[in-house]
Amino acid sequence: MIRFINCVRRHPDVTEVEFRQYWDSDEFADLVGRMARAVGADHYQFKRTLLVEANQNIRQLRGGAEPFDGIVEYWFASGITAMSDLLENPSTRQIMAEMNDYQARFLDLPRCSGFFTEG
Repeated sequence: MIRFINCVRRHPDVTEVEFRQYWDSDEFADLVGRMARAVGADHYQFKRTLLVEANQNIRQLRGGAEPFDGIVEYWFASGITAMSDLLENPSTRQIMAEMNDYQARFLDLPRCSGFFTEG
């Protein structure tokens, strides 16, 4: 299994309430689902970071950076084949552009991080 994980941070000009409105919207859920279908993901999920004191305690204990505000994951059971071909597909490029435009409203895109992992 291969996973694509996108760790996201909200834009500094976006309040926590506004972030949650964008994140919890039907529009975002639809975009994430359409993206999963476009790239052939077998499973996907998107989760917000809990606003709990334990996260702050872990951060202080480790001296770490602030946590991400959420994650979006796409899972590929049979791996990813011909990703470069997939990224050239006009319908995939369209949904990627829509996702980018939507996320730019509430995410600090340069501070987000996306990567592939082993399952």
